Amino acid sequence: MNACIPTYLLSSSTRSPIVVALTLWSFARKVLCGTFLILLPSSVTAAAQHLPTIQGIRTISLADETRVVISLSAPIAYELIADPSASPSRLYIRFSPASLAPGARTTSKVDDGLLKEVRTGLVADSIIRVSLEVERLGTYRATAFRSPDQVVIQLRKQPEIRIAARPPVRPRSGEATPPSLQDSGGNQTVLTLPLSAPPPASPPQPSKPVERQDPCRQRDREVAPVD
Repeated sequence: MNACIPTYLLSSSTRSPIVVALTLWSFARKVLCGTFLILLPSSVTAAAQHLPTIQGIRTISLADETRVVISLSAPIAYELIADPSASPSRLYIRFSPASLAPGARTTSKVDDGLLKEVRTGLVADSIIRVSLEVERLGTYRATAFRSPDQVVIQLRKQPEIRIAARPPVRPRSGEATPPSLQDSGGNQTVLTLPLSAPPPASPPQPSKPVERQDPCRQRDREVAPVD
């Protein structure tokens, strides 16, 4: 123990006890700080080794959907965040607490018409984010599985809405053909003519009352008085 104490402390008989105590305390503090700095990296490494890891990511491209399979060493809590305003659109999956397994790919190109690229990285302490860049964000769903532990992201294409074009209306015989305009691209615009208003209907005429004849009076007319 005496070999670790500085040599100037051995002649402490000529110094006051207070100075000797302060010197010993300063020396002990330096030894404790050095020991803590040596043991700290090993404790951090041991804690990181106990975190569940993301072992790998693979994609499966189908006709109308794409699946992203994220393999885990154990169940990990995750959060699904969509950012359709970005260009290109992105879908984020945040795993916490988690770590990335050594040798795992951090970038993967897909380009299957729906999913462009997959990126994986550490964004904060024990937080791993998987970023999916998509061509056009449609419907999506995340599902967790056990045995093996996986999180599957299912991406579907956004359905296209098609409006059937109506056939052009041919004018009847004797009607004037409406004029048309044609631009430089070959698109033709037909100008429709306003329809003429129908003539106003005439008011109904009142019917004449039918005069009813009295049979007695008619009989008196037919029989002349006898002189």
